Amino acid sequence: MGKSDTYSKDLMQDNDYFADIVNNVLFQGREFVHPNELRELDPTELTIVEELVEESISIQKYRDVLKQISIREDDKTIYVIIGIENQTDIHYAMPVKNLLYDAIRYAKQVDQKTREYKKKETKGILVPKLTSTEFLSGWRKKDKLQPVITITVYYGTKKWDGPRSLHEMLDDSIKEPVLRLIPDYKLHLLEPAGITSWDTYKSDIGLLFQAIAVSDEKNGINNLVKEKSRKFCHVDNKIVNAINFYTNAKIPINKNEEGKVMDVCYAVKTAEAGNMIETCVGLKHSLEETLEYVLSKFVDDKDITEEYVIAEYNYFFEKKNN
Repeated sequence: MGKSDTYSKDLMQDNDYFADIVNNVLFQGREFVHPNELRELDPTELTIVEELVEESISIQKYRDVLKQISIREDDKTIYVIIGIENQTDIHYAMPVKNLLYDAIRYAKQVDQKTREYKKKETKGILVPKLTSTEFLSGWRKKDKLQPVITITVYYGTKKWDGPRSLHEMLDDSIKEPVLRLIPDYKLHLLEPAGITSWDTYKSDIGLLFQAIAVSDEKNGINNLVKEKSRKFCHVDNKIVNAINFYTNAKIPINKNEEGKVMDVCYAVKTAEAGNMIETCVGLKHSLEETLEYVLSKFVDDKDITEEYVIAEYNYFFEKKNN
């Protein structure tokens, strides 16, 4: 497993982040899904495709993350299976990839229901007898499938220029009436660069996507941290590590006593001040000159004090001369 898979899967295992993504991608930010109502599912998709030559071919696919969610609507609870596929790069066959995952999960539901009935029979539990037409599939007329939805989470900074539906992958020469005979399959895509409002994100995962969205801009992340200072003062270390990984930022990890959250604002500005001081030392500026220059850039900043600059100057001075 590569580093990208490790970071993205670790983030998506978090129910708060998972629910936040589902609510924003599928429900325009409305809180239909709650973190405590998520249930982890086995991400391995396994099914058997029966070929005409009567040979069985086993197809095994590994989803990134798969969970069951419950949605309450009109005093009823609806259960939906949600899969998330993480993409660092643009995948030009993504509609087909996700369609295959969903189809396999539907096939697995049919298979599981058939096995469930057989298991009950072996235990002597009375189950409705299959009709002659039901016998062919092992699926009873009254049985129902759980909906399966796949979300593609894209961590790249480039605009997604890949297809967003199955129809977009077809040759342009295919027109009506043939096109309307082909069922379409649309991507549910989270593309940071395409998000225009971040107000509906409730968790720190929104900060990661915001950072990705501005990472190609000059001082984009630094400006974002300053603009959203209240949100960036208490950020999960997992998010900070992910920001560093996906955007090549170099935010110093400054763990608190619990080692789980950090003040990104403090880390960014002290890193900025430290770079200034190191440059001054490299240019052989005196301590007095360095103090005047750095403090003029951080006027009225309670963290970048004279004592801080002196300590950092001495550190870089000793480092340079040793």
